[in-house]
Amino acid sequence: MSTSIKYTANFHVTHDCNMRCSYCYAGEKTKASMTDATTQESIDFVVAEVQRKKATKLVLAFLGGEPLMETEKLFYIHDECKRRLGEEVNIVGQLSTNGLLLTESLMKNLTDRNIMVSLSLDGTPETMQKQRPTIGNSDYSKIMDRTIQNVLKHNPFTNAFCVVTPASSKNLYENITWIYDQGLHFINCTLDYSAEWTYQDFEILASEYEKLSKWYEEKCNNVEHFYFSSFDERIQTHTKKPAACGNKCSIGNNQISIAPNGDLYPCMQFVKPVHQADPNVQLGTVKKGFVSAKLNQFRADVIKEKPECAGCKLKERCSTWCSCINYASTKSVSKASPVACYHEKMLIPIVDKMSTKLWREKNQLFIQKHYNPLYSFVAQAMTNF
Repeated sequence: MSTSIKYTANFHVTHDCNMRCSYCYAGEKTKASMTDATTQESIDFVVAEVQRKKATKLVLAFLGGEPLMETEKLFYIHDECKRRLGEEVNIVGQLSTNGLLLTESLMKNLTDRNIMVSLSLDGTPETMQKQRPTIGNSDYSKIMDRTIQNVLKHNPFTNAFCVVTPASSKNLYENITWIYDQGLHFINCTLDYSAEWTYQDFEILASEYEKLSKWYEEKCNNVEHFYFSSFDERIQTHTKKPAACGNKCSIGNNQISIAPNGDLYPCMQFVKPVHQADPNVQLGTVKKGFVSAKLNQFRADVIKEKPECAGCKLKERCSTWCSCINYASTKSVSKASPVACYHEKMLIPIVDKMSTKLWREKNQLFIQKHYNPLYSFVAQAMTNF
């Protein structure tokens, strides 16, 4: 049986954006976008890498800034890669967007190309207004309703991506349940790991997770098919064998991020405007290729044992394997994020307590979801439509 090899190319087509999120990891917003020449060189680089690695699947992820500010460019990248790689390589498109520019016709064009949209959405209009204002400070309530209905019309299983900040932590339960009630039942939730979290913030966050654990139980009891990463990912670290670091993250191996100017970075969190870029994590350019010494050193740093994690009982279940999380907190990929460490020690016991209860009750949705290898979140959810 042949082995399937996946290669992921993150195209950061612009540093520009129509929002000014307080926590944005992408750095200062500028008008800098990928030129036609750099776009072509980037396509050449990715096609060559896919062929060199004999990859059978190419994930094209489009990011920014706001990638829909360069719609024609991202469509060209997708179509040209598909044309040049042919039927031998399965191309899957992904787009992370705030949704403000999504029109009916644009959503149709994305769907026709099989580019899956992930909607960046932190919660209620009030939460969004506070930490993710638009340039013109527009009224979110009307914008979000239109955007959500548009994406769900084309894909009922659209993923929502929610960032939790210290300021929004006290409203996490309200924000997650609001997102769910809009029809977005696949929710990826992450912390702003670059923020200054306090013990008091985590106490508040713990109480919100406790409320969400009751909500999760209720959804399981009602046989509502859904995905909530904060809980489901932690459950899977128990039900599945811990993966080696290299299996958890293909950073610097089968994954690369391309900045608007053509610089190569290991993952999306590392890409910044030129004047804010960290040369230590810039691994080459699409024109000249990788700098071997820097690439090899980066890979070695990623898999290096972290002495601060020695002896921890949660080591194999913790998210400190993620280089992006560690870098956001410590500016180093080889040092464990103290924010992630404290968060996992707080969250995992809450999730384990809830999971044990559902297991002992023989909750069928929970058992199928986490112990049946044939279970598919999307396939099961389709039975509701």
